[in-house]
Amino acid sequence: MFELYCSRSRARHSSRSAAKARQRNTFQIESLECRTLMAVMTDGPLVGAVTDTEARIWFKTDDDASVQVQYSTSADLSNAITTAPISTVKASNRTGIIELEGLLPETRYYYRIIVDSTPQQASNYPSFTTFAPAGSTRDFSFAVMADLEDTDDFPSAPAPVYEQVASEDIEFVMQIGDFDHRDPGRLSKMRKMHREVRGPATAAGAEFAEHIAPNFPFFHTWDDHDYGKNNGDKTFGRRAEAIQAINEYYPFPDLPNPAGIWHDFSYAQVDVFMLDLRSQRDNHNDLDGPQKSMLDGDIIANGQKQWLENGLLNSTATWKIIVSSVPFNPTVERKDGWELYPHERLELLDFIATNNIQNAILLSADMHFGGAVDDGSTSGLPEIQLPHTNMANDHVNTTTRPGFWSEGILTGVDNAGYLLVTVNETQITFDIKGVDGEVNQTFTIAAAGSQTLTSGGISGFNESSEEPALSAQTSLAVSQGLAANAVATQPNIVLFVTDDQRFDTLQHMANLQQLQQNSTTFNNAFVTTALSGPSRASILSGLYAHNHGVLNNGDKQGGADNFDDSETIATWLRDAGYLTGIFGKYINQYDGSPIEGWDDVHVSGKPDYFNYTMFANGVEEAYGDAPEDYFTDVVSAKAQDFLAASEANDAQPFLMYIAPGAPHKPATPAPRHQDLDVTLPTVRPPSFDEQDVSDKPQWVQELDRLSARQIKKLDKAQRNVVRTLQAVDEAVGDLMDTLATNGELENTIIMFVSDNGLLFGEHRHNEKKVAYEEGIRVPLLVYDGRNPVQQSIDEMVLNIDLAPTIAQMAGLSVPSGLNGTSLVPLLEGQSVSWREDFLIENYTKRTAEHDALRTEQWKYVEYKNGDRELYDLEADPFELESQHGNPAYQTMITEFSARLAQLKAS
Repeated sequence: MFELYCSRSRARHSSRSAAKARQRNTFQIESLECRTLMAVMTDGPLVGAVTDTEARIWFKTDDDASVQVQYSTSADLSNAITTAPISTVKASNRTGIIELEGLLPETRYYYRIIVDSTPQQASNYPSFTTFAPAGSTRDFSFAVMADLEDTDDFPSAPAPVYEQVASEDIEFVMQIGDFDHRDPGRLSKMRKMHREVRGPATAAGAEFAEHIAPNFPFFHTWDDHDYGKNNGDKTFGRRAEAIQAINEYYPFPDLPNPAGIWHDFSYAQVDVFMLDLRSQRDNHNDLDGPQKSMLDGDIIANGQKQWLENGLLNSTATWKIIVSSVPFNPTVERKDGWELYPHERLELLDFIATNNIQNAILLSADMHFGGAVDDGSTSGLPEIQLPHTNMANDHVNTTTRPGFWSEGILTGVDNAGYLLVTVNETQITFDIKGVDGEVNQTFTIAAAGSQTLTSGGISGFNESSEEPALSAQTSLAVSQGLAANAVATQPNIVLFVTDDQRFDTLQHMANLQQLQQNSTTFNNAFVTTALSGPSRASILSGLYAHNHGVLNNGDKQGGADNFDDSETIATWLRDAGYLTGIFGKYINQYDGSPIEGWDDVHVSGKPDYFNYTMFANGVEEAYGDAPEDYFTDVVSAKAQDFLAASEANDAQPFLMYIAPGAPHKPATPAPRHQDLDVTLPTVRPPSFDEQDVSDKPQWVQELDRLSARQIKKLDKAQRNVVRTLQAVDEAVGDLMDTLATNGELENTIIMFVSDNGLLFGEHRHNEKKVAYEEGIRVPLLVYDGRNPVQQSIDEMVLNIDLAPTIAQMAGLSVPSGLNGTSLVPLLEGQSVSWREDFLIENYTKRTAEHDALRTEQWKYVEYKNGDRELYDLEADPFELESQHGNPAYQTMITEFSARLAQLKAS
């Protein structure tokens, strides 16, 4: 028997227009339709904010009304409890939320809505089940969906995913962003959109109202279309209205701050943190840095970020699931993804790593394809990208580069679906399912600090070479034995190596500074030997000098003859199909012999700026003193010829090694730059012409104080260094222009580094071959045209790291036995352990042979003659007072000496 209440009239609807309006409101119970003149529920109910003892029930009425909820553990509502009434009024769009309290955990409750004393449902009543207590241990599942079709433009588009989700044995449902894809411009349209995504006015809404809303607690976080205009941020002019509308239409848990829609909830051993990445975020066009934020903007200082960090830090749950409405993976090229917010992204990963937060996982959406999984090697944390719910073919992502995901990507037009998450105390499994419930991809993580990862493979995984994955990240997966078939287009790689360029000179290079705006700057880049020949051999091989054998620039221990060129970046990449070219300065004393691995060779062993010899693929070429013979310009021209030739086979990636030989002394500017006005800093470092060198080794103590004439010569030399670097800077600019013209820039990685630094009067010295900071520090930039972001990295990185980095960027497994470590994890923002120290070697007699150990705080130097140095670089960054004779540090010196011997043996 159906309970039907249709006869009651209301005096306030006396006008004909009001009565006519009321007649348009209907509800159906099986085959009986009732047209009513009384207030009725027109949308809902929707249950949310469920815990083990509470729940909130949302509804909407067609007119101002008094609403109650009647609920019971009995299916027939016997012994029901009736809540106190609340009023739905026009100001809130006649929506309301009633909170149920004092519920029993893990108990099914049946309920109905009562509007003006009139029940709105008959048996069978809607129901929901309260959650397991937070922190308890349960085996359970839940479903996650994202990206519904625009129901305004496609009101008849169905969403069969909803019925399939309802057939799963799940505890709750989550929606990650874009619960519609229209761009509502004002409050009334926002409300209309929220109604239509889950009501009978649209096909998808009707299926949601039938299969999801009455059966499962529902949790929602928004993205741009839920919030406002496409890619909206905190500058959206109707931000307050958007927040008002979504608060009217969704039963959220308590919001930590009403200015944003971020919140969390718990079920047993899972804590879920649902982010608001719209109402607080800064515009994607803002320059990245500490002030650019996905989480806070400048509306609530550190509000959401602090909430998330505190939540993660205080969570005792086994699993911490972070819900991001946009991809966290930095290889995904989207202006509204995390890739344009690298500072904050890396800050979050660093926080998680520093605080040893275990089993943190990302769920993300907004890519409009069938799902993707990364094991953390690219995203920094394990990340699962949601499939779209029901998008039409013209909305499915088939063109935007979806980046690299270690476990693969599901693309195409038939990949609608949902995510099923199955949890127990020892592992969590993610099944990306299709519309019919078929498993397209499965991924399991074991509960442990190591986060053991397994993949069940992908059904219909797109392995096409046209898949725009990023090979730098692909190579990381390959080196770990993952997703070997995911390699797509290999990037072009260009390595600029200058000669004796100090770390503090980039400020004088306009093109490099512009490039730096879209590059990674390594603030602590060093060489392991502060001398050209050994350092260049280390760059090419990834080995310390004592392993590659080039210990000096000449004599029996140095020069190109001592270098084994059979295992270098050139041989690795040419074997992998790269076209390779080397231009400029090679290793000292090069005599024109063939160099393994290079297809196109135009190099000199010891170039001058004019009047030098270059070997062009073994043929000796002599250059004079004409302006067009200037070495840097010739090197640049040879590189341009290589680029032109590479265009003939556009499908073949290339490796270029460009070594101008500048600004090695005597720094000789190009004629066009010789009169360039250069202003030097007026303040010299305290180490300049160091007054007291009694703590220094014998070779420094033998140096005289600088004379006025010497200081004048040093200043002139510094100005000429700046002038000489201008041609190098122009070569960089010309290269960028050509790559852009050829359409190659977006698939090219450019690395810029120096082979060593140089002292300009620090510690009375004006050379290199030392362990002092000015000699071993070098500039290092990495520009990745596939993902051009500005970021800075503080970890200690070395010249020996460049070879393994290039190998991995090219999609290769990093060769074993190298002393260096690939920089790709740092470049991609991964939370990885990094080196704590490194070895510095010097085999030259002039500054006394020595080995040194550099840590983040300390530098310890051992000279062959028995001299020692020890500096606390935090307290004494200019290395003014060696502590090697301080009794308080003798234990430390013993430990450092042992570590130094260990590195020398590596």
